[in-house]
Amino acid sequence: ARALPRKVTVDHERAGQQLRKGQNAYLCVAAANHDPALFREPGAIDLERDPNPHLGFGWGLHYCLGGTLARIETRIAIRRLLERYGTIEPAIPVPRVRASSMGFGRRPLAARLSR
Repeated sequence: ARALPRKVTVDHERAGQQLRKGQNAYLCVAAANHDPALFREPGAIDLERDPNPHLGFGWGLHYCLGGTLARIETRIAIRRLLERYGTIEPAIPVPRVRASSMGFGRRPLAARLSR
């Protein structure tokens, strides 16, 4: 999910915006995960990033039950691909990603794997 809906539980100000108890608020995960105040080089792929407070699997009570397993599986899959092939690059020009409040546009992306 790109945006996570929440209810404001107490009045407060965030980034110059007044938030009132009872209001709906939406956390834009895609933006939050690229916040330079939290991520050194937020646009870089860094499998060893530590700490890595990204919100892709939610947080707190809303944290995805499979989040830890998904992180482990992803780390193993990428490492194995790189060990086997060494280089992974686009085989065609990378299309511009279409984003909406519901998610990113999905299109096949051909990759060239080489040793």
